[in-house]
Amino acid sequence: MQNSGDSTDVIGKEMYTFADRGGDVLALRPEFTAAIVRLLLSEKMQPPARLFTAGPVFRYERPQKCRQRQFHQINYECFGAGGSQADAEIISLAYCVLEVFGLHCDVTLEINSLGSSECMNAYRASLLSFFEKYRSELSEDSRRRLQTNPLRILDSKDATDKEILSTAPSIEDFYDAETRASFEGLKDHLTNLGIPYAVNRRLVRGLDYYTGTVFEYKTSSLGAQDAIIAGGRYDNLVAAMGGENVPAIGFAGGVERLAALMSYSRTRKFCVFILPISEEVVSHAMRITYEIRRTLSGVQVICDIVTRLKTGIKRADRQKADIALILGDEEVNRNAVSCKNMLTGKQEEISISNITEYLKAMMAERQ
Repeated sequence: MQNSGDSTDVIGKEMYTFADRGGDVLALRPEFTAAIVRLLLSEKMQPPARLFTAGPVFRYERPQKCRQRQFHQINYECFGAGGSQADAEIISLAYCVLEVFGLHCDVTLEINSLGSSECMNAYRASLLSFFEKYRSELSEDSRRRLQTNPLRILDSKDATDKEILSTAPSIEDFYDAETRASFEGLKDHLTNLGIPYAVNRRLVRGLDYYTGTVFEYKTSSLGAQDAIIAGGRYDNLVAAMGGENVPAIGFAGGVERLAALMSYSRTRKFCVFILPISEEVVSHAMRITYEIRRTLSGVQVICDIVTRLKTGIKRADRQKADIALILGDEEVNRNAVSCKNMLTGKQEEISISNITEYLKAMMAERQ
């Protein structure tokens, strides 16, 4: 695991290590990727190679909800494919896994690029200079990371650290032309695939071997442990472990977290947030509310009168609504309602007479 980065929490603090009877120091695997690379090298496997693994892994960390010291991972690695097309394929494969379990509507995809080694080195130096000004205010963990890898401070959950991070330099400012073009290509591919995403410039991964694209599928339903499936590119790892330069990308998902999210999704009601945006259309909104409640079981329906659409959408988002139905004077005149998918942001107009069938289809898609 030494080539995974000694500065990471996984290597520095979370490894299960012990001495056997012969005095040899052993370690329980904290993840699969480094072991898969060793397999690739020892078996002299020639890329391209695509490998799937599953099994228990171990981290010496404080147990809490959806965070155990022994847990199970599914893991997918792709060796020999570089470029944004391969990145998009792997991200879409992870999305398909979530679709199979009916969880793709319960997660948000966040993406970032850590750039080339040159980009990362320049950014690391800039971060080091920036954080030195706040050394005394940083959390204990972040002060330690300042000495090992300041990029890891970007992942801090400490409130004071987050406030400091709000003015920290962005990695985007250090992209070279190739990195910028590759990341734009990835975004185009995801858009063409219909996979919604958000760019998070603070997104880094917990192991230092990552370069280029990184991504996480996150949920807000499981508390602090929000990453369900995550991964990225690690083009330098094979060479660092004694092989040739081989582009590589992969992802891992926690089985227990996937199961917990599936359990939560089954108990959560489909939520429809109805937004009449003027007093004149309230009676129409009430009639739609009544009709949905009467014809669709297992649906939470909230009707909230607002004067500003932006305010109403924020309320719907806080309520974790699946669909917002927007009703104004123009919609009433057309005997229609504007339907906003709160997950994808897609908005379309539906005839009021077809609204229950539309919602049935949306509910079936969520299952």
